[in-house]
Amino acid sequence: MGGNLTQLFIQAVIALYYLADVEFTSESSITRKIQLQGVDYVSLLVAWLNELLYLHESENLAFNQFTILHLDAHSLEAEVNGAGRVMSRHKAKREIKGDRLKDELELEGISIRAGSMSGLAEEAPQAYKDVSRVVNVVSQARIARKVARLHPVAVVKG
Repeated sequence: MGGNLTQLFIQAVIALYYLADVEFTSESSITRKIQLQGVDYVSLLVAWLNELLYLHESENLAFNQFTILHLDAHSLEAEVNGAGRVMSRHKAKREIKGDRLKDELELEGISIRAGSMSGLAEEAPQAYKDVSRVVNVVSQARIARKVARLHPVAVVKG
């Protein structure tokens, strides 16, 4: 298996995550084995990116470690490690009270406009990874460069 081809498959994931605005994290608490079939390298690359994007969209998973175990023109086998949101949307809605969150954020000077309090709860800051850690990982991976630190002034959810 060519090292350059393996690197291409891994770099494609990093580019996909960047373009799709996927949170890239240094945490690696989840491991998945991925096995794909294709008719050529291009179809395998498309299937690989589709699978990782599907896992992100359906299960809030983002991977930061990729081990390509086997790669040829017709098959790919890889082990991926990563993490998802700190809290699922369902768990956030169950554990966080939207009206209380709204009051807390407004005390910090953040204006809130939300279609529903349960919708606000599922997007609560504590449901997500620490943004500073995520930015540091993205910066260290040379996907982006830090240029400013922003502070929220408003939240619109609806």
